[in-house]
Amino acid sequence: MAMWCQAMALILPLSILGCSVAGAKIADAEVVTETTLSQASIASLNQVPPNGIDTLDEDAFRYFQAMGPLEYAARLGGMPDVPTWRVRLQLYPVWQGADMLYQVKVDHFNMSPALYDSLVSSYGEENVDPSLANNEPHQHISLEFLPVMNVAADWLSDSTQVAESDVIVNPTCGLGTGCAELDD
Repeated sequence: MAMWCQAMALILPLSILGCSVAGAKIADAEVVTETTLSQASIASLNQVPPNGIDTLDEDAFRYFQAMGPLEYAARLGGMPDVPTWRVRLQLYPVWQGADMLYQVKVDHFNMSPALYDSLVSSYGEENVDPSLANNEPHQHISLEFLPVMNVAADWLSDSTQVAESDVIVNPTCGLGTGCAELDD
């Protein structure tokens, strides 16, 4: 068991990026203000499974029953409400007493300002869709999951937190690339 924990400490945190527009650039420091989600906000996360557990047949039930923490977090976080975005998933092992939990951070970065500025500089403001001038803040969701048989995950909704950061904040993603900028 100790060897497994040491190996996991070397591998994690694991970061996965998904983008609606490709590319990134070196970034500034990250500044995030956290606020705890109210029960109403937790209810606004996507339902997993989408139509409730009662609507599932046996195969679909087994699929959702064996879902791991990253897929579960991605489904809970859903798609951002901005025109262009980038999603970052990070998985961390967390020890709470004798139990190991998985903490998953889901970051939705608003790419609209970077794309809008790039298009305006290339084609002129009159030729760019004004909906891209969206300055909604980045959204950050922190979720905790209890491992079930070391594969599946049980979401601990009471520990869920949400935070926002200003759209000008551009933390580093991956290997020194910025999360909220396009490549030139």
